[in-house]
Order: sequence, then C-alpha cells, then structure tokens
Amino acid sequence: KLLQSQRIHGIPKVVRLGHPARLQPSVLKHSLEAMVRASDGTEVVNECRVELKRWMQILFNEMSKKKVSYAEKRIARSEIKQLRREIRSREEKIVRELILSRNVVLSTNIG
Repeated sequence: KLLQSQRIHGIPKVVRLGHPARLQPSVLKHSLEAMVRASDGTEVVNECRVELKRWMQILFNEMSKKKVSYAEKRIARSEIKQLRREIRSREEKIVRELILSRNVVLSTNIG
C-alpha cells in the first residue's frame, strides 16, 4: 500500500523486496524480481543457464545411450562448478546494482 501511495507522489526509483506471488499486480513491476528479469545482465545469466543444462545432460548421460567416460565427467563437473559460480556472481552483481541505484527500498518486517 505504501508503494501505491508513493507512486502517486512520484518517487522515481523504488524497488519492492519480497516474493512476487505475494505482491499485488499493480506493484509487481517495482519488485526486485521483475527488475532483475528486465536487467541487461540477465541475458548473459540465461545463456549460462542453458550451457549449464547442457553440461548437466552430458554428466548424467541424458543425451545418448553411450557410456560417459571418467574424463568427460570430470570436465563436465568442472564446467558445471564454474558456470554455477559465474551465475551466482552475476546475479549478485545485478541485485546489488539494482538496490544501490534505487532511492527507496521497501520490504516487510517480520519478527
């Protein structure tokens, strides 16, 4: 409700933290999740996720019936580890930049 009233007063850079399913549709575009999805760096993260999925298929032999060698599994595990690290760091960077670039950060306080 606070975000709806703040939009009327025209505070330009507002972000709402919280689970998107629990937010009202009128403020969903101000949620951190929506802003992360619309961010420029998200394209690279999505490409990394596609590559991660491909390596996971190789590791767990979902692409073919042939046996995967130990060397191939070792390479796949190494690539998966590196991709997960890259995805995590890029997502953290996107979130950090979004939060720091906002004038107002709204969230709920429980406890």
